[in-house]
Amino acid sequence: MSTNHIAIGEAYYTAMGAKDITSLVKYIHPEIKFVGPFGESEGKEAFLKSAEGFMQAFKKLTIRTACGEGDQAMLVYDVECPSPIGNIRSAALMNFRNELICRIELFFDAHPFR
Repeated sequence: MSTNHIAIGEAYYTAMGAKDITSLVKYIHPEIKFVGPFGESEGKEAFLKSAEGFMQAFKKLTIRTACGEGDQAMLVYDVECPSPIGNIRSAALMNFRNELICRIELFFDAHPFR
């Protein structure tokens, strides 16, 4: 089952990298919870609003690796942002319910954004 979750996580971040909100939305659970360095949100509508803003802010997203087990997957990826921010190495821990992403906990160094 974890292999499927890894594939779902990769498909989600591939859609994010392509800035394709229409594809991205099909991987998201209606009750998604997001936890990141700048705050938290709950629910699909709030999450998608944040995701759209994030997609406008970066140039390129490149998946580096993925792993998972049970109802979790972890993806490590690079986000290329405009200067002066540059490349942000990131990791996302995703939980799944009914084959949809129900929680994303995002990890990255937020220092360049201060």
